[in-house]
Amino acid sequence: MKWGLTILFFTQVVFVFAQNLQGLVSNHEGNIPIPYANISWVKNHTGTVANSRGEFSIPFFTNDSLVISAIGFQPIKRASAQLVNNDHYSLFKSSEVLNDVNIEITKKKIKRKRKSDPAYILHKKITSRKDENDLKKRSFYSCNIYNKIEVDLNNIDSNTKDLIFFKPLSFVFEHPDTVSLGKPFSPIFLCEGYSKYFYKNPGEEKELILASKNAGIQVPSIAQYTGNVYTDYNIYSNYIRLFQKQFVSPIAGASWLTYNFYLTDSISRGDTVFYRLDFKPRRKQDLAFEGYLITNNITHGVCEIEFSVPKQCNINFVEEFRVHQYYSHHDSIWLLSKEEITIDVNPWDKTYGFYVRKNTHWINYSFENEGAKGVFLSTQKTLVKDSAYQFGDLLLKRYRPKSINEKDRKIYQDIDRAVNTPYLKRLENFSIMAYSGYYPFKLWEYGPYYTSYSFNNVEGNRFRFSLQTTQSLLKKTRFRGHLAYGDLDSKWKYRGMFTHFYGFRKWRFVEFEYFNDYEVFSASNDAFQEDNILASLTRRVNPKYTFTQRTRLQWLHEWQNGLHNSIEIKSENLRPVGNLIFKTPNGEVKDQLKFNTITFGGRLALNERFVRYGFRRLSLNTTKPRFNYAYTHGFVIKNTGFEFHKLEIEMTDRYFLGFFGFIDLKIFVGKIWGAVPYPMLLNHRGNDSYYFDSDAFNLMNPFEFASDQQIGCLSKYNLNGLLFNRLPLIKRFNLRSFLFGNAVIGTLRPSHNDQILLPNGLSALNQPYFEAGFGIENIFKLLRLDFIWRLTNTNSNVQKFGITIDLVPNF
Repeated sequence: MKWGLTILFFTQVVFVFAQNLQGLVSNHEGNIPIPYANISWVKNHTGTVANSRGEFSIPFFTNDSLVISAIGFQPIKRASAQLVNNDHYSLFKSSEVLNDVNIEITKKKIKRKRKSDPAYILHKKITSRKDENDLKKRSFYSCNIYNKIEVDLNNIDSNTKDLIFFKPLSFVFEHPDTVSLGKPFSPIFLCEGYSKYFYKNPGEEKELILASKNAGIQVPSIAQYTGNVYTDYNIYSNYIRLFQKQFVSPIAGASWLTYNFYLTDSISRGDTVFYRLDFKPRRKQDLAFEGYLITNNITHGVCEIEFSVPKQCNINFVEEFRVHQYYSHHDSIWLLSKEEITIDVNPWDKTYGFYVRKNTHWINYSFENEGAKGVFLSTQKTLVKDSAYQFGDLLLKRYRPKSINEKDRKIYQDIDRAVNTPYLKRLENFSIMAYSGYYPFKLWEYGPYYTSYSFNNVEGNRFRFSLQTTQSLLKKTRFRGHLAYGDLDSKWKYRGMFTHFYGFRKWRFVEFEYFNDYEVFSASNDAFQEDNILASLTRRVNPKYTFTQRTRLQWLHEWQNGLHNSIEIKSENLRPVGNLIFKTPNGEVKDQLKFNTITFGGRLALNERFVRYGFRRLSLNTTKPRFNYAYTHGFVIKNTGFEFHKLEIEMTDRYFLGFFGFIDLKIFVGKIWGAVPYPMLLNHRGNDSYYFDSDAFNLMNPFEFASDQQIGCLSKYNLNGLLFNRLPLIKRFNLRSFLFGNAVIGTLRPSHNDQILLPNGLSALNQPYFEAGFGIENIFKLLRLDFIWRLTNTNSNVQKFGITIDLVPNF
């Protein structure tokens, strides 16, 4: 027996001497792994560095002590006897570091010199070597990316599941997470994606989605956004675009103008010294981050960074936005290996909000472009494999960095169970109605609901019933139409439309329409629909109507997202309504005009993104300029119609100015060859409403000016709080100011009057039209006021100053 115990003891001693000590270093608060912690033996002078996941392995020595340290944390020391049965080591944050970070809040400010201050000297070294460390400066690289996105309802408590609104879904809120984040929450959406990413300098990137899965909303087009190409926060860029704004990067070339920097810690690992550099905005409301980064004395590249949007920053509905990026060393460069994003969306204080969390892993980096050349031949920025969504669950089992845990498996089950409840189906239907105007039933949808009742000076009270079919009836074909009646004109009006789609991923369809109803003359594309109840309630003047009978056939073919062409053949009969007349030079009054036209149109908006649901498609816009163009030829059939040519081109773009805000610009040109009646002229778009119209001249009345050639622009300069953030008594309200100016130049040849005389109120634009003003937005986070002056064409009895209102809920 004694020999047995001796042999057993000897075996354990030999085993201890032979083995490596393996462990995990984590933050005591939340057990979050601490990457690149320093682990070393005191007597044996042997050490190692934890990897990006906080894991380490080091030879084991008896009769020694192990020291574990990391930047920003208090070091711990453990005797070897305490380590045999322990593989998890927690570090507490260093209070000294926190004190150093917050020292700037003292009332007495210490003047710091950039040329001698260690923090700014280090910052200058980082910025001077940005191009060496920025992966986007390499000629080519590729990698695999795994993404997991989770949306949680937060601010919940034990009573949430018993509320009337949530009671039918009480099982989702039975076990809320009360530990991981600052507020209790329950998941309501989860999706995963795995992709192959390719980058080629300068700035050309492609992503192939290999697998995608989501719990809850089953929308296949969402798969393209489970990659990483649309949420790339490159810290080496001078500006980081966020919430439609540009934030100054803490390592931008001149970021010392926006940030204060503090060197708060350093630690040596052999010949390498790692430094922690904290940063904060100089002014609280500026578009800048607060956080820290870790760099080293060898490459001066970013080894780790955490940055967040300060609560005082002028951003709506977002209580917290935090990004934590981890980098791993590869040859001579530190490569991004993991990213954690947390967003706390809270529309109003003390109400339910949402956590949006995104975890991303980058693996299998390659700098060889063999076999990748064919990827860049595609014009699409994001490609989705046919099997990615259909077999997403099976594929993700192969691609996930680690197997799905029981928690995530339960989230998938609970959310899918909730989606299939009748209660959530009704909520989904009301949500669809809120953003689309249509309330869905199984085979058809009713709407737009806001056109069910309206009123005007021609029809009196107008009642309308309209519907459209869904894919539950026919997968590729949609029927829609309406029937309307006015109690003043006692007429029935109607419209029918047939649309057959022969492509959804690339938007392609053939459409036929017959229309027999009133239309507002010279309304802008952004104006309220003529029978929208809001149009009835907000009009300053009565619009001019024509009664239109139209037969239209259209073909639209999209070649790639944001690039399509169309052909439209149209025959229209227009009848004047009210005091609108069609009078010839010899005094004859015509009861109608007929136009026969064919239009070749198109759109160019590179990298435009869309989400499709059923027969709907929502544009998520693009950062590139957007061009729309149309050439129309009018022709005569059986002695009816008019011979003419019309060309219209429009360009829209947004120019970011970094710290100074952004400029929105729309430029349009048009020209008509041939003589045409005034309904077919370039009728300049005015606004008859107290509501602001972003696509019109807001102090010009509709049907006031017409031209046969024109050039104009609509411009707006948004200061993003640049002015109000510096006014002591006003900055607390987070107001934003903007300036705008709209102008158009046009001419009109007299030959058009040989067809139909211009009616009273409509005239040529004899001098350039110009209006300008300023505005205040973000009033109560929703409202916008515009103060507008009409600067030219003021001779007649027109409104020279006006105030318009708009509802603009922006971040």
